[in-house]
Amino acid sequence: MPVVGRRLRVLVLSWNYPTEAAPQRGLWVERMCDAAAQDADVSVIVPTPWVPPFVPMQSVARFRRIPRQERRSAIEVYFPRVPGSIEFHTHGLDARLALPRVLALARHLHRERCFDLIHAHFISPDGVVASRLGRELGVPVMTSEHAFWTPWLYWLAFVLGGATISRELHPWIGLIFTVAVVMMYFMWAFEMHTTENDRAWMREVKHYIQNEDEKTPPQDRFNAGQKSLFWGFVICGILLLLSGLILWLPQYVPWSLRYLRYIAVLVHPAAALITIGLFMIHLYMGLAIEEGALHSMVGGDVSRSWAKEFHRLWHDKVVGEPAAKSEVRK
Repeated sequence: MPVVGRRLRVLVLSWNYPTEAAPQRGLWVERMCDAAAQDADVSVIVPTPWVPPFVPMQSVARFRRIPRQERRSAIEVYFPRVPGSIEFHTHGLDARLALPRVLALARHLHRERCFDLIHAHFISPDGVVASRLGRELGVPVMTSEHAFWTPWLYWLAFVLGGATISRELHPWIGLIFTVAVVMMYFMWAFEMHTTENDRAWMREVKHYIQNEDEKTPPQDRFNAGQKSLFWGFVICGILLLLSGLILWLPQYVPWSLRYLRYIAVLVHPAAALITIGLFMIHLYMGLAIEEGALHSMVGGDVSRSWAKEFHRLWHDKVVGEPAAKSEVRK
């Protein structure tokens, strides 16, 4: 257990910590360690491929340039030489091959400073070896993961140039999305107030879902469903921005407010999934349900017949033909 009155001592195990041979790899791991070092004493073990001196290939020989140990700001980093661990070529064997050397180093460091926590980022091989270290040293282990939601999205890493670049681009793309939401809000918010006709439309929404538009009340420029979509994007955009900033810059969240980080971890993916769902509904409606909707979204105009069929009240306002009272159902 941690000793009251001293800083927490954390041992981080990571195959992805940046090195001289791969300075752009695992920048997120380095940032996590830097953030943790503000409130704890952090040591990092980076299993590094052992390369014989006679191997001339630069793709492998570059690992010889990595020092055995170095200090980066307040963090002590160790680079024990282990068999394998050459990119992903030996990934399935790395945990077994690296364990003896990593365990010996961890025992030596633990005798000197007695760690309170072992943290591994990625389940394999990092988490596998960390769990063994924790069992041998009697220290709690925490394993975190960093990946796309599903293997179906791994192609994004390929398109964007790798997982590291994808991670770095994510928050900036999020800011661009936020700007788009703000622009959308100022363009249409004044027309998104709920009216009595919207409530009548919601009571008859089953006919809209069944593509029986003639049985729904006439609508203005935006129907209640479109207004709900608008406010869904706005609310989720706000939640994504606030939770995203906390996850992007956790080092600026005081420890006394750490519960905000836990809330953000839940809110951010939930808001993202809702936003994706709303976007899919929007595409489905525009491409498959309402003929002419796609043209209106791209071109910004609709035909008179389309407006009269789907947004009768708006049509009558524009062309000056008031709708019959019998057509507007409450």
